[in-house]
Amino acid sequence: MTSHLVTGVVKAEAPNDPGAAVHNADLRLHLAEWPQFSHIDPGHLAARAGTPRVIDGRGTLDTETWRQAGRTVRALGRP
Repeated sequence: MTSHLVTGVVKAEAPNDPGAAVHNADLRLHLAEWPQFSHIDPGHLAARAGTPRVIDGRGTLDTETWRQAGRTVRALGRP
């Protein structure tokens, strides 16, 4: 049996502007409960995101607001 051990630290930084995080993105994965990402206006992202698809992995987005803004939204555990 072969065992692989990964060592080291991965450092991730969140941008101050959520729009910068989705620049030309084909899919937006919402995985944080941080207010600057959970309460963002979907219209703010419209011009920056490439494709209007969102997966809400935390269940913190108002999915109806996002859908009304023309986004395709899938939220884990919700319709």
